[in-house]
Amino acid sequence: MVETNSPNEATPRPTVTQLLERCVELKEDLSEFSRQSRFGAAFRRELARRLEPWSDIVDPVRYSDFWRSGEDGTWSAPWDFPWDDSRGEIWEGAEHDLIAGEIANFIDWFLLQYRLRDGTTIVEQFVAEHPELPESERAMLLGWRDVVDGVFEVRRRSDDALVTTNLVDELPYRVRSHRGSTVFSRALPRAFLVGRVVPVGDEWMLSGVSRILEPGERDEAEALADGIALDYPQRVFRNPAKLEQGWELQRDERRRFIAFFGSDLVVAPKDEFTERMREFLRTRLADGGQEGTGPTRERDARFDEAAVSLIDSGLFETVQHAETVAAICDEERGLEFFPDYGLLAETFANPDLADEPRRRKLVLDYATDPDISYVPLHRLAEQDPERASRVFQRVLGLPTFSWERDGETLLRANKAIDFEQPALPVVMPPRRRQGSANPAGTTRPERRRPARQTKPSARKRRGRQN
Repeated sequence: MVETNSPNEATPRPTVTQLLERCVELKEDLSEFSRQSRFGAAFRRELARRLEPWSDIVDPVRYSDFWRSGEDGTWSAPWDFPWDDSRGEIWEGAEHDLIAGEIANFIDWFLLQYRLRDGTTIVEQFVAEHPELPESERAMLLGWRDVVDGVFEVRRRSDDALVTTNLVDELPYRVRSHRGSTVFSRALPRAFLVGRVVPVGDEWMLSGVSRILEPGERDEAEALADGIALDYPQRVFRNPAKLEQGWELQRDERRRFIAFFGSDLVVAPKDEFTERMREFLRTRLADGGQEGTGPTRERDARFDEAAVSLIDSGLFETVQHAETVAAICDEERGLEFFPDYGLLAETFANPDLADEPRRRKLVLDYATDPDISYVPLHRLAEQDPERASRVFQRVLGLPTFSWERDGETLLRANKAIDFEQPALPVVMPPRRRQGSANPAGTTRPERRRPARQTKPSARKRRGRQN
């Protein structure tokens, strides 16, 4: 790759082959950089967590000791595991290969996406500590944080690339491998490439280990895409059209909620609340959920039947000890449930009550637990900022606390993820499904991610994955 410092001399654009060759060198350097001892503890901890589902057939501790300290303070593999050489390789799927592939993809995630305690990624630290890299390469390395996990349907071959469509976001991807076109020998038209890709120039390169599903395995490919979409909705909303469609569906959901309850906020004693939610969902069920006929209406009805069943079997188990429960159907965050909201609202209406230990703990939980949305506190405080200031002065022991001056800082300090990550719809737009052996239809119904339930002092561990 030729670089120039002359402002009057254009930098020759590297060929795709040159880019791929340089990518291999950069990733090897990045891999070596990641073996420093400062990353070892995080590596072992996260790998053990990733391998937990296979604990009945592998020893997560043994695999988590993949790196061990050397005399020079770096980390090295305790056995000859070909993780450097496996990037971009197509694997078959036997039990051993599944585990090996999972480890290789874990390493790829660890290098590019894992957030360290300071909030940075390893690739970001690598770029920061290598100022000698040309700007084009620094930009490319940082672009690798934009990993796309997907199920890529092969449309055709084009030179050494695959022209594909990702079933998850329904966007086109032109995919290459640094190993050349021989890697794609089994990737026939209408087959599926399941794996990770990163941007390289105007195209995409395999990153980690991928596998191929034959054209006849479409149902499995569709199921994998559905799982990715539900677990990682941000991957669907890479598609701007899907993002706008998701927001429109969510606005429609909110209109229905308000039409039924008369407001986007409903608060009631727990038993009454549960029954009212049952009634709401059964009303939706009677209406077919949304306007439409045929498979779309039938699928939406099946969702509501399942939702009613979940409520009957204890959907609100996280709030089972609460006296009151609130549901807020927020314009941005969708439907969320909040235990003891009535007690919280009483406290903000009468700040003198904040001295009671139970109420003080409740306010602290809502203010400091990162798994509780900022929405209820923000709404209550904005109704009367002066009273909110008095509540927090008592609860925090800060006589000069002002909600208007300090409120957002308090929320950002404890709920950073709510402010750092862009808001996404909680309603999934329908996904086109073609050529399936499943006779249910050609369009996936809109899918709602489970409404968020929050329980003060019972914090769920938040993962560090992007």
